[in-house]
Parts: sequence; C-alpha cells; structure tokens
Amino acid sequence: MSDFNTNEMEIFDESLDIALSVLLRNQELRSFDEATHFLAKEIAELMCQGERNVLLLSNFALDAYRLKPKVYLRLVQ
Repeated sequence: MSDFNTNEMEIFDESLDIALSVLLRNQELRSFDEATHFLAKEIAELMCQGERNVLLLSNFALDAYRLKPKVYLRLVQ
C-alpha cells in the first residue's frame, strides 16, 4: 500500500470511509478494528489490480466482508 501516490491514497481513504460508514449505518459491524483491517486489505488488493473507482472499491470490499464466515471464539478458563 505504501507504493500508492497521493491521489491513490485519497481514493483508498475515501473507499475505506464509505465501506465503514455503510457497515456502521446498517449495524453490520462486528469489530471495528477487524473490519477496518479486512476492508483495507481488500481495497488495497483491488487497487493493486488496477481498480480506481471509489464506489466499486468500497462495494467489492463490503461484499467480501459480508460473505466472510463469521467466526466466534469463546475462551474457556
């Protein structure tokens, strides 16, 4: 991700902001930190493949997040 120029970083940031705001607004956010990391990784991978459309980036990342298996870990002491 550090290889992105200033304009690409703005695209990345805007895409991530849109995706997170959609999850928050729809109450789909399971963990803010986990979601941020996951969405950022998805958006960066798509940008490395050449995509620069903010809405496509955020929507593809949202779809991947929503399709991701929900894993619940219960620690037993």
